[in-house]
Amino acid sequence: MGLLSETLRLVIDGDADGAVKAFKKAGAAADRDLKKAQTEAQKTSAQLTKMGAASLVAGGVMVAALATTIKPASDLAEAINVTGLVFGESADEMEEWSKTAATSMGLARDQALSGAGAIGG
Repeated sequence: MGLLSETLRLVIDGDADGAVKAFKKAGAAADRDLKKAQTEAQKTSAQLTKMGAASLVAGGVMVAALATTIKPASDLAEAINVTGLVFGESADEMEEWSKTAATSMGLARDQALSGAGAIGG
């Protein structure tokens, strides 16, 4: 039984031995309950540590995935900007052409626009 559910009864009849035994019994029950609480706290701590580690790994994977999309998007934006500078009013036609370059020439849009910009500029 737990410490909270036990009742401490102390009978004082002039003999201190009864009181000493009662206090020892209460102390032993408290020790048992404390050990149980420590064990549960250690289990909970271990579970929280595992959850924290898993969260860190998941966050790292998400950051890595996001990082792989930033550079290509930046490269495409830069290629579109250069295309506008090099081709002026014809830039829209070059951008439309770049959308089909992946299938017709095996190039990504930014590669097609960068190549066209190098040739045109």
